[in-house]
Amino acid sequence: MQKKILTIILLFTLFITITFGIISFYIIKISAKHLEVDQQRIACTIASSVDYMLEENINKLYDISLTRLVNFDKNNSQIIYELLKDTYHYSLFTEGLFILDKNSKIFKSYPTGFNSKENYNFKPFVDRAINDNRLIVTPLVRSKNSNKAIIYTIVPLKDINNEIIGAIIGIANLKNLILNKFLKNIDIGKNNYIEIIDINENILASNREEFRLKRFKYVSNVSIKDVIKNKSRCLSKFSIINQYRKEHHIKFAITSLKYAPWAVMFGYSSTVFFTPLKNLISILTAIILIYILVGIIFSTGLSTSITKPVHELIDEIDNINRGDYSKPVMMIGSNEILVLCESFENMRLKLVETLNNLKDYNVKLENEVNKRTKEIEKNKNRIESLLGLIMTSQEEERKRIARELHDEPLQNISVILMQLNSFKQFHDTKSTEELINKIKDLLLKTNSNIRLIIQNLRPSVLDDLGLISAIKWVLENYLTPQGILYFFDYEGNIEDKRFSTFIETNIYRIVQEAIANICRHSQANEVHIKLIKKKYKLIITIIDDGIGFDVNKIIARDINKRDDLKGIGILGMYERATLLGGVLSIISKVNNGTKITLTVPLDEDGNG
Repeated sequence: MQKKILTIILLFTLFITITFGIISFYIIKISAKHLEVDQQRIACTIASSVDYMLEENINKLYDISLTRLVNFDKNNSQIIYELLKDTYHYSLFTEGLFILDKNSKIFKSYPTGFNSKENYNFKPFVDRAINDNRLIVTPLVRSKNSNKAIIYTIVPLKDINNEIIGAIIGIANLKNLILNKFLKNIDIGKNNYIEIIDINENILASNREEFRLKRFKYVSNVSIKDVIKNKSRCLSKFSIINQYRKEHHIKFAITSLKYAPWAVMFGYSSTVFFTPLKNLISILTAIILIYILVGIIFSTGLSTSITKPVHELIDEIDNINRGDYSKPVMMIGSNEILVLCESFENMRLKLVETLNNLKDYNVKLENEVNKRTKEIEKNKNRIESLLGLIMTSQEEERKRIARELHDEPLQNISVILMQLNSFKQFHDTKSTEELINKIKDLLLKTNSNIRLIIQNLRPSVLDDLGLISAIKWVLENYLTPQGILYFFDYEGNIEDKRFSTFIETNIYRIVQEAIANICRHSQANEVHIKLIKKKYKLIITIIDDGIGFDVNKIIARDINKRDDLKGIGILGMYERATLLGGVLSIISKVNNGTKITLTVPLDEDGNG
């Protein structure tokens, strides 16, 4: 009992430790998440303020444009000069302002003549602003002469007719940009960073002077270009800053600006946030380790006394697992372990008895299966032989009936017709002539029907000319009277090829039954039949465009009703294909026609 109590205490201690660790982990995670949200909120607030400042300055340029006072053909330069002067003194365009016409020719500037000091490369931006009729705020641009860092703010200039006649450009010198003073006055702590970065990753303004006008070099999961282009905001995970900052890791939030291709970055060093967290984690780790160490000390002695007999019992059970049932299970341990050993021994004895019985049953079952398999195979061969004999006998009987019909009735009818003609010559009354004509017509019709019966029983064309001619005869005599077009094609040099009587007869009967079914049921307009001979097989395909039918439904119905002639015809086709050792496939859907494919294997001599 004492051991069980110790085990329960150890498990409970571990449970408390793990629960405390999990709760602490989620508290730290939630705190970090709140800090990230606050960081994004601060970045968005700063971005809104910067956007407001930009909007105020941009509106000053729009105010000049909206006055409609600029006219390159009139001499009102003093008024324009005063407007530029007021804008210059109350805006961030500390480098100067000037007005251009559509050809980028300077019309007016303030301070006067400042444009002659520097070679400003503003023309591409001016052209874009005029062509797109929109505000352009550029990223950092270097002047060609002094390599001075500047930015352009360009607003299209319109006349009283609202037509674009040029542009107003404000130039801000990044060295004394007013945004630097604004960022520096924000109290965010000495280890945090606020920076305005353009789309080319140049730092335009920063709360730290040493970072201004430098490249924002980092390794991060965030692309500043993507943030600016998509006008989005996001939070970067720990990014490695590798040139200007002393810290090696920084976590920052970025949000794009509305009026310029810039972004505001608010970041803090990982040491600021993670130092208290690391201390807390260290304390928690020490507590957990102490709890685990105490648990190990208590559990070691407890497990030794319990697991040793269990391992010995496992070894005994492994012997049974490996199929060794001959060795008895040793009685080891005490109390519950001993009872478990006795139970396993009883199970072993019963398993040995069951396995022996199963072996006996298995031997008997295999013998019975072998016996039944041989009987089934024997019966199958017998059935196939009988079916073949039935088919052969059927064909022989058809030959006999056809021969007898031809030898006796047809000859007698021919003699009667000859005698009627002779009788007509010697008895030439009108009534006698009419009677003889009626009898003659009836005999001719009977003669024609008997000949058709003979052809159906055993067409002489099959015996005399072969399979191709017999199929042509079936198509012509069945489909043509019904007004059904047919197309017959064959490949493989088989026009004069003769197969065994067995193959030709069964293929002919399958084709005959298929064509007869088309005439009776399909309502088809066209029938395509193709015969292909390959090296070791013969393939016959019959396709009609009729109303189709449900193959499985018809076969299932006709297996139960063998007296249905349609069903017997389809089943007969399958049976003949089986006798040939071939495969018959019937594919049909209601209102979608029918396709019948027969594949018959051939030997090297071209027979089945």
